[in-house]
Amino acid sequence: MSAPVWQRLGISDVTQMNRQAQLGLLYLAAISLFLTADQNILFPNLILIERELGVDHFRMGLVSSAFTVLGALVALVWGRLADRTSRKRLLVWTVILGEIPCLLTGFARSYEELLFWRVLTGFGVGGMVPISFSLLGDYFTPARRNAANAWFGAVLGLGVVLGMVVAGAIGPVYGWRLPFILLALPNFVLVPLFWRYCPEPRRGQGEPELRQLLHEGIPVSLPPPGSLLTLFRVPTNLLTFLQGVPGCVPWGILPAFIITYYVEIRGYSITAATLMTVVFGLGSLAGSLAGGMVGARLQLLSPTALPLFIGTTIMLGAFPAFLVVGYPTGPGGIFTPSLLALLAGFVASMAGPNVKALVMNVNLPENRGSIAALFGLTDSIGRGAGPLLGGWLAVQHGLGWTLNFAISFWFVSALVWLGIAFTSPCDLEAVRRTMAARARAALQAEGEDPAPV
Repeated sequence: MSAPVWQRLGISDVTQMNRQAQLGLLYLAAISLFLTADQNILFPNLILIERELGVDHFRMGLVSSAFTVLGALVALVWGRLADRTSRKRLLVWTVILGEIPCLLTGFARSYEELLFWRVLTGFGVGGMVPISFSLLGDYFTPARRNAANAWFGAVLGLGVVLGMVVAGAIGPVYGWRLPFILLALPNFVLVPLFWRYCPEPRRGQGEPELRQLLHEGIPVSLPPPGSLLTLFRVPTNLLTFLQGVPGCVPWGILPAFIITYYVEIRGYSITAATLMTVVFGLGSLAGSLAGGMVGARLQLLSPTALPLFIGTTIMLGAFPAFLVVGYPTGPGGIFTPSLLALLAGFVASMAGPNVKALVMNVNLPENRGSIAALFGLTDSIGRGAGPLLGGWLAVQHGLGWTLNFAISFWFVSALVWLGIAFTSPCDLEAVRRTMAARARAALQAEGEDPAPV
C-alpha cells in the first residue's frame, strides 16, 4: 500500500517502518484476530449447551465470568513481564497457553470439563492485552495511536464477530464443539511464523523525542518499570480505573444474554438472534474506526476535547441499546432490531480506541504493560462479573430487566469522563517533559548538543 493510503487510514507511521516491522504488525493483528474469536464463541449456542449439559443461565454465566477473571489475573502478571522481558517471547507462550485449552474445549463432555478448559483459555486473551498494548505504543507515535488502536480494535472486533458467526452457523448444524476446534487451529501456524520472521520494536521508539535518536543508533537509557503504586499517582489513571468497571458491565452482560433473550422471550431463532448480534458487532467495528479517526483530530484541537468526546459517545450509545431490548416484536422480524443494534454498536464503540490511546499517552513507555494490565483488570471485573451477575439477575428478575439494568451502567462511566477532561492535560504534559529530558540526557552522553530536542 502506498504512503497516501496509510495516511488516509490515519497510521502513516507504517511508512517509516522497515518490511520486518510491518510484517510483525501484520502477524500481531492476525494472531489477535483468531485469539479473540474465542472470546464470545459460547454465546450463540448457549441454549444448546445448557440443554445438553443440564445447566441454567447462572452456571453458564459462571463459565464466562471465570474465563474473564482468570484472564484479568494473568494480565496483572503478564503486564509486569511485558515491561521487563521480551514481549515477543511472552506473546508466543501466551497464545500457545490460550489456544490449547480452546482446542480441548471442543472435546468437553461435561459441565465441569467445559468450565475447566474455558477458565484456562483465559490465559490467551488476558495475557495478550498488556503485550499488544505495549507493542502498539512502540510501533506508533502519540498522534497516530488513536487510529492505530481503532484499526487494531477493529481486528479484535472482527475476531469476536468471526467467532460468533462460525458458532452461530456451525453450532446448530454440527454441534457447539466444532467451532472451538476450527478457530483454535490457525494460531498454531501463525505463531511459529511470527517467532521466525518478526523482530520486536525497541522500547520507547514510539515517542517523538526518542524516535529519531533510536533510528540513528544513539542509545537511550530507559529506567526500569516503576512500582504499581507509581501508576496510581497519575490522576487520569485513577479515574480511568474508576470508570472501567461500570463501563464494561454492559459489555459483559449484553453479549452473554441478548441472543438467549431474543430466542426465549422474543421467539426468534438462534440464527436470527445471532445475526442481530453480528450486526451489532459490525456496528462496533465501524464505530471504533470512526471514533479513532475523530479522536485523533480532536486531541490536536484541545487535550480536553478527547475525554469529553469519549464520555458523550458512551452516554449516547445507551439510548439505541435500550431500544434494542424494548423494541416490540413485529411483522418486520429481526430487521428493525438489527438496525437499532447497528446504531448502538456504532455509537457505544467510538470511545474504545480513544480510551486506549489516552492511557498510552499519559504513561511512560516502560510502564505500559503494567498500566494495560491494571486497566484491563478494571475492565475485566466489569466484563467478568457481568455474565455471573447477569445470570443471577436473570433468574431473579428476568432477562429483559437484566439487560436494561446493564445498559444503565454506561451513564455512570460517562460521568467519570467529565473528570478526566480536567486531569489528562497535565498528565500528558508530564510525559512529554520526561521524554524530552531523556532525549537531552542521551545527546549529552554522546557529546552532542541537546538544544534541538
